[in-house]
Amino acid sequence: MAAARPTCQTESSPGEGPSPDEVALVEGARQLGFELTARGNQDLSLKFLGVEAKFQVLNVMEFSSERGRMSVIVRSPDGSIRLLVKGSDAKMLALMRPDTPKIHIEETNKNLHLFATQGLRTLLVGTRVLTEEEFMTWDAKYQQAASQLEDRDTAIAKAALEIESDLDLIGSTAIEDKLQEGVPAAIQSLLDAGIKVWVITGDKQETAINIAISCKLINHPDTLHICNASSPESAHSRLRELLQQVRQQQNPAIRMAERAAAPTTAELVASAIPLPEGPTLPTPANARTAEMVVDGPTLTHVLGTPAEETLAELGAQCGAVVICRASPSQKAAIVRLMTQYELKVAEKGSKGLLRWIRRQARRQEGKMLAIGDGANDVAMIQAADVGIGIMGKEGRQAVNNSDYAIGQFRFLVRLLLVHGTLSVYRLARLIKYSFFKNIAFAFLLFFFQFYNGFSGQALVDGISAAAYNVAFTSLPILLFSVLDRPVRHFGTLIQYPQTYNHGGSLTTEVFWKSGVLSALIDAAIVFFVTYYAIVAGGRNAITDVYSMGKTAFIALLGSVTLEVCLTARYWTWFFGVIVFLSYWLVYPFELLFPVVEMWIKSPDPAQYGVARHIFSSAEFWLIIVLTNTITFGHRFLERAIIWQYLPQDNMILKEMEVSAGGLPGVSNWQTQKRLTGLGVTDEAGRETDRSGGSR
Repeated sequence: MAAARPTCQTESSPGEGPSPDEVALVEGARQLGFELTARGNQDLSLKFLGVEAKFQVLNVMEFSSERGRMSVIVRSPDGSIRLLVKGSDAKMLALMRPDTPKIHIEETNKNLHLFATQGLRTLLVGTRVLTEEEFMTWDAKYQQAASQLEDRDTAIAKAALEIESDLDLIGSTAIEDKLQEGVPAAIQSLLDAGIKVWVITGDKQETAINIAISCKLINHPDTLHICNASSPESAHSRLRELLQQVRQQQNPAIRMAERAAAPTTAELVASAIPLPEGPTLPTPANARTAEMVVDGPTLTHVLGTPAEETLAELGAQCGAVVICRASPSQKAAIVRLMTQYELKVAEKGSKGLLRWIRRQARRQEGKMLAIGDGANDVAMIQAADVGIGIMGKEGRQAVNNSDYAIGQFRFLVRLLLVHGTLSVYRLARLIKYSFFKNIAFAFLLFFFQFYNGFSGQALVDGISAAAYNVAFTSLPILLFSVLDRPVRHFGTLIQYPQTYNHGGSLTTEVFWKSGVLSALIDAAIVFFVTYYAIVAGGRNAITDVYSMGKTAFIALLGSVTLEVCLTARYWTWFFGVIVFLSYWLVYPFELLFPVVEMWIKSPDPAQYGVARHIFSSAEFWLIIVLTNTITFGHRFLERAIIWQYLPQDNMILKEMEVSAGGLPGVSNWQTQKRLTGLGVTDEAGRETDRSGGSR
C-alpha cells in the first residue's frame, strides 16, 4: 500500500492545508461536532460528537484537473474499507450509482444552484464501500502505475478512474469565495485603461457570473450572452448565432437608432451643448457592451475545431468574457487561441515579408497577460506573454512559474499603470537618446570627410572620442532612465487610467525622427557653424584641424547635454548635478589629460597645447554659444509647438499638476470610490496603507 501524504495538519500546525477550501471544510465539520484530532502518515483520529474513532489511511489520490476530484481510501474501525470522494458537481454526478433516487439528485441540483447564485464554491461528496478482494486487486494495479517511469501520471489517473465509480451520494458543500480588497476597483481601472479583461475560472457557471458581477466586470446581466452546448454542432451553431447578435449590437446605425429612440437624461442634457465638428472617433474596446459567458463543456466541443475561430472573433467583439468550469489545459488553450487570432487579424491575408512585418508590429502593440493564484493557473500563466502570480493561501505554484509576483490583485493596477507606464516611457527615451548622441557624433565625422578629401583624417582625436560615450554622455541618460517620470505623482497615472499606453512610446516614425533626423540636423549645425565661423586671422586664431576638431567636439557635447535637459520632465538635485558635471568636466579634462601624457612621456600632438590654445580664443567661446543656441533653440521651438498645439495626455496631466499644485481634483464620486478601493487616497497621489503611512 502507498504511504498517504497528509492534506490537513493539526496540533503543531493548526489550520494548515494545501488550499483554504480544505481548511474551511475541516473547520466547518469541527463546528458541527466532527473534529479531526490527530493526523499521522497512515492514520487519523476523528471525534464523532464526542466519540473518538481511528481510521487507517490506505491511499490518497490527489486532486487533478482532468478528474476534477480528490479521493481517499480508509479502513474504518469496524474493519470495512471505504472510498471517499469530493469534487465538482459536473464530474461527480456522472459517478453516482444508477439507482440513486431521482429526488436526491434533483434536490442536490437545487441546492447547488442556490449556493452558486450566492457566489459560493460548491463541491459534491460521495462514498463507496469496497470489499477486501476488490481493494487488493485495485491496489496492485495502482502500485504498478505509481512505479512506472514513463507516463506515470497518465497511468495513475487511469487507475483512479477504475475505482471512482458507483458512488453513494452523501451531499454537497458550499464555501464562500470572498474577493480580495480592491478587486472591483482594480478591474474598473483596467477596463478604463483599454485593457480587455477575461475571467477564466474552474467555478460553477452561476458562481462565476456572480463573481464577475461583484467585480464590476459584467454590468448588464440581463443581456448576458450565455453559450452552453452539449455537442460540437450545437456549440458551433450557438457561437454563430451569438456572433451575429453581437455584430448587430455593434452596428453604428443600429446603435444610433437605439439611442435616438430612448435617450437618457445625460444625453438630453448633452444634446443642448453644441459640439465641435470633426471626424467620428472609433469606439474604444472597453465601450463594447456585449458580455458573454462560456462553460468548460462547450470549450471541449470548440477547441481544436474550426469553431474556435468563431469563438475568438466573438470574444474579440465582447467587452467582457467569463469562461467557467475550465480545466488548466483549456485556460492555456484560450490564451494561445486569442494570441493567434490577434496575429491572424493583423496579417490581413498578407504573405511573405509583409506578413512577418505585420505580425511583429502586432506583437509590439500589445501583449497577453495572465494572472492566477493557484496551481491550476500555471499552464495559463506559462502560455501568456507575461505571467503574474498572486502570493496567497492557494500556495506558491503560480508565483514560482510567473514573471512577476504580487501580494494582492489590486496591486496589478500599480504594476501596469505606474511601473508599466514608467518602463515604456523611460526605455523609449533611453533608446532614442542613445541613438541620437551616437548618430550625431558619427555624422560630425562624416561631414568632415567631404573637406579632407576622404583621406581618413579624423576630426576628433581618439581619447576625446572614447571619453564621449564612457564619461561625458553616459551618466545623464542612465539617471534619466531611472529617475524620470512623465508626471510628478504616481497617483495621477492611476487616477487617469485612460492615459495608459498613450504617452508617445517608441515607434518607427518617432525613432527615425527623434533618433536619426534630429541627430543629423544637430551634427550639421555643429560642424558647418564651426567650420565656416573659423577665420584665419586674428590673435589666437583657430587654424589647425586639431583645434577645430576639439571645438566641434565640445560644441556637440553641449548640444546633446542640452537635449537630455530638454527631454527630462522630473528634475532632482542629483540629476542636475550629474548633468552639470558631465558637460563642464570636459574643460579640465582637456587641459589636464595632455599633462598626464607628458608625465608618462607619451605626448600626443592632437592633445598637447590644443585645449589651452582654443580656450584662450574668443572665437571658440562664440562658436560654443552659437551652436548650442541654435541646436537648443530649434528643439525648444519644436517642443513648444507640440506642448501648445499637439499635447500628449501626460503633458496635459503634467500641466494640471503644476497649475493645481498637486494631484488634480477627482472629477466624480465613482472615480473617488475606485481610488479609495485601490488605496490611493491622499492629495499627493501616494498609496496609503492601513497603518496611516504612505509609500
